[in-house]
Amino acid sequence: MKREAFLLISLTTIILLSACLLPSCGHAPKRNFSDQDLLIDVSVLPEHWALLDIYTMDNEEGEESGKTIIFYKTDTSYLVRAGEDVFHYSSAHRASWHYRRLEKYYFTPNIRETPPVMPKGFDFVSTAADQWRFGCMDTTFSPTPAFGKRSTICQYIAQYDEFLIYASITTQVDGQAMVSMKEVQRFIEAIDRKMAHYLTP
Repeated sequence: MKREAFLLISLTTIILLSACLLPSCGHAPKRNFSDQDLLIDVSVLPEHWALLDIYTMDNEEGEESGKTIIFYKTDTSYLVRAGEDVFHYSSAHRASWHYRRLEKYYFTPNIRETPPVMPKGFDFVSTAADQWRFGCMDTTFSPTPAFGKRSTICQYIAQYDEFLIYASITTQVDGQAMVSMKEVQRFIEAIDRKMAHYLTP
């Protein structure tokens, strides 16, 4: 019985060690670009959008490093935002684990939100992501009148090797359109192209 238990433990150890010899379980390669290089810029958004802020993350989601960029719409009295987070993990394996965790967090509606749906007219397919998800939801979250009573927010989460991307954009507030779905698609496509440019050999 002891011999069988020992053999079982040894076999399990070998399997675990073998798995961690895979590239996805090891450390990511050294990159010759920064997290900020991966961020999109305001040129990918339509007119009347401007840069609000860029800041460095401080281990917000278990990342080794990260950057955030935020844009705002200039021709409305509502508080309308778009943005992108770049999370850089130590390996693709860790990025994949956090992808599953954050996908559940962002795409599980709370009491103030409707379930996320793929909107009509959005036909984006990532050319570079290992896994990704896109969806739009309505929310009545409104800490101040500037948020409006009801808004629609579209979200994109994707894993690219050891990087995790989260992007969001407000598409309408109180029935007033802020961006079209084609403009949203161009926003997401720009993110995907940039990640492909830096990560494709």
